[in-house]
Amino acid sequence: MNNSNRAYMSDLLSVASWMTGLGAAFVGFVYLLSFPWDWVVPAAIGLEVVLLVIAIRMEFSARQVSGAAGWATFGFVFGHIWIFAAALVLRGIVLLGQWALA
Repeated sequence: MNNSNRAYMSDLLSVASWMTGLGAAFVGFVYLLSFPWDWVVPAAIGLEVVLLVIAIRMEFSARQVSGAAGWATFGFVFGHIWIFAAALVLRGIVLLGQWALA
């Protein structure tokens, strides 16, 4: 591996580390929302792993196209804003359903 590839891999791993931190924050947020089903947190973990692999793979491929690198990272971050909001709204709907049926 030449020096430019080593430098790029170092940059990619640093980006992957904070992307993993964002994914861990989402999984913790889902855990704190206390969904009434046991499968929700493992599903959130699986979703995060898949999204992280896709984003890192896209970033690795985009390094060969001028100006294309970094867009998957922005999509990952802004997509998580929507995912956080969707989880919160879904938990609110579940909570209202629990109150209505209680």
